[in-house]
Amino acid sequence: MINALRDNKNKFELAVRSLIGLFLLLFAYKFYRLFFIRSKLNDYLFSENLLNYEGGYIRRSLLGNLFIVLPEAYWKMGVMVFYTVMVIALLAFVLKYCRNIYALLIFFCAPFGIRMVMFDFGSMYRKEFIFYLVIMLMILIYRQYKDHSVNLLIAVVLSVLMIMIHESFIFLAMPVIAWILYVNHSGLKRVIAYMLMAGIAFLLLSKTPSASQLLSLDLFFDSRNIN
Repeated sequence: MINALRDNKNKFELAVRSLIGLFLLLFAYKFYRLFFIRSKLNDYLFSENLLNYEGGYIRRSLLGNLFIVLPEAYWKMGVMVFYTVMVIALLAFVLKYCRNIYALLIFFCAPFGIRMVMFDFGSMYRKEFIFYLVIMLMILIYRQYKDHSVNLLIAVVLSVLMIMIHESFIFLAMPVIAWILYVNHSGLKRVIAYMLMAGIAFLLLSKTPSASQLLSLDLFFDSRNIN
């Protein structure tokens, strides 16, 4: 009986690794093609990643401030490389921890996860995809560190940064991180503290930009022929 269960488990792990290996090959092929057609890609795939603080504080603009440091000719390439590295990291994570139910859930069930990347390559440039990297980081942190207070602080800092990148983080990824805190025995008080602090950050950082800020940003894009 035990041997049969072990054999089934080994077959399951082999199937998971084989499937991810096929995804890796498909991803490599698509990425190869993308280098030859990137100039034809719709700017919409990249423009949200280039939102920045040109006209003052505007939500979703933290990541753009990092990309626009690059020379203009390399903005798109910077976005492509950034997200590509995340996809590879996510695949490597699942390959290494395929026995971990969290890894499998992230890999197979995430609405903006690896399935969408494989069937709609442009979707990998959506900021929501970063949420799964943050969840992955939290899982790895909890595998390494047992200090719950430090882990709580890391979770809050990461969450605040992610809310500045895209405010939907609080709805799509924050509950998952709260669950990770809870199942790793952080205590209900820390879970509540995390939810409260992230919620306050959401309220403070998710205000609608003013008309003058939007105009400044529009002029910024127009001057660089970005749609």
